[in-house]
Amino acid sequence: MDISFSLPITYALAVLNSSLSGLLTEYYISKKNLHYLYGAIFCNIFLIFNYIKIFTLDGIGKGYFYIKIMSIILVTIYSVMFFNEKLNGYSIIGLIMGICSIFLMNHKP
Repeated sequence: MDISFSLPITYALAVLNSSLSGLLTEYYISKKNLHYLYGAIFCNIFLIFNYIKIFTLDGIGKGYFYIKIMSIILVTIYSVMFFNEKLNGYSIIGLIMGICSIFLMNHKP
């Protein structure tokens, strides 16, 4: 498989695993069902393998940054939609800054 094609897929899987581990942990806390905890553990184990590939090809600074910012945005949207959490003005500004930071990291002078 071509590395240029597999890297975006690895990023998507890493963001998904990072987001799911947090969400499944929240479900475990609220529902006290061990299946959610096992799912969170599995996601974190799989995330480590994603980290290895991404950090090898893209470096830790860029790779970790993208994964965490995109995961925060995804978890925040999910939390608002399904956990009925409310965003205040500072949270919205933070999300906008996160999105802007992704664009700034990709900017080539």
